[in-house]
Amino acid sequence: MMAMYWTGLLLLLSITILGFDGCSHQTGNPSRPEDPLSLEAPDEVEAGQTINLKLIWRNLTDKPVELTLGGRPAYDFVVTTSEGKEIWRWLAGQTVQDILEIKTVDTGQKLEFMLEWQPVDQAGAALAPGHYLAHGILNLEPPAALKTKPKPLLIRSK
Repeated sequence: MMAMYWTGLLLLLSITILGFDGCSHQTGNPSRPEDPLSLEAPDEVEAGQTINLKLIWRNLTDKPVELTLGGRPAYDFVVTTSEGKEIWRWLAGQTVQDILEIKTVDTGQKLEFMLEWQPVDQAGAALAPGHYLAHGILNLEPPAALKTKPKPLLIRSK
């Protein structure tokens, strides 16, 4: 039992160090131009139009990195109002398998997770035109997870 605790603690520590090493939003690290985790999505769409969401984790280090992904699927997408109130989460109500998967990502390589989303709330109602924020989440060995910076999304009237 104690060995499992220390193994988990070491993994969490290495994830924390990796996150610090690769994140541009950490102060005092101007040599890193971008975060390792990012979300690609359109800036704006017409109401009712399908939205392509892409979560990307890049190895910005100078050596291969082993990522322990937590669960299948190991990623999630969340949409909130511009005030931060969650209105849709891809994994809400879905069964997530408790399976850890170790992925080795070489220097300069990336992992991508994609989803096509109809802009609806959790109840399935179409989102009204307006300003929203999208987030991508990469689940690591529980309870660790990485979350992207919010990506503004404008839904225009038809």
